[in-house]
Amino acid sequence: MGANYDIIVARCAQSDRISATITDLLLKKGLRVASVLPLSSVEIDDDMAVLLSQPTIQGWTAVVTTSPLLGGGSSPWFDRNTIAIRLSSDASVTGCIHFWSLDSGYVVGYGLYEDGMNVETECVFSNAAQSHDLLMAGVPTPKRRSGHRLAELLGLTRDFCSVVSSFRNLEIGLASIISRCGVSASLIDVHEAVDEKKAIAVMDGKHTYVDLTGWTAILFQR
Repeated sequence: MGANYDIIVARCAQSDRISATITDLLLKKGLRVASVLPLSSVEIDDDMAVLLSQPTIQGWTAVVTTSPLLGGGSSPWFDRNTIAIRLSSDASVTGCIHFWSLDSGYVVGYGLYEDGMNVETECVFSNAAQSHDLLMAGVPTPKRRSGHRLAELLGLTRDFCSVVSSFRNLEIGLASIISRCGVSASLIDVHEAVDEKKAIAVMDGKHTYVDLTGWTAILFQR
């Protein structure tokens, strides 16, 4: 399998609310926050962290996690994402979108959450896909939920499928949409983020590694 990228972006006028909401979710899962540190200064040896970017000018904060403890399994992660559900339930959050690219752009998609519900979902498979039933082995493709909220939130003039399909590689098309949130890195492999403190920005159709400057790591324990 090729590279997998996963990112949740949440828009909130009160930047500290994102961190507080994640902390509240951890506590409700029976987990304890051990420390909150700059990502650049911490070594993460296990899957017990949530990474947060600084808010962008547009008010979006990127959220990435290394932990399966917060996902509830692979299938719910793409259709009923625990973190996105919790973030979108906060009245101060005015937008929450989960983006993903699997197997180097074999399939890309998003889920848009409002008031704790997935209200809009689209997946686009590459031309190499022989079936659209599974995202990966054992993980069914989320049910399509069409709508216009993504376009409204990010100022798109075309729908998600049209935008990503217009690029030679779907993951580059996905990165072009994510970049509208103002995040410096659009394609984030959680293991690279943790180990190398880097992720990928797509500039002029080319992949470029950038440092995750200003990111924070919320470390937690059982």
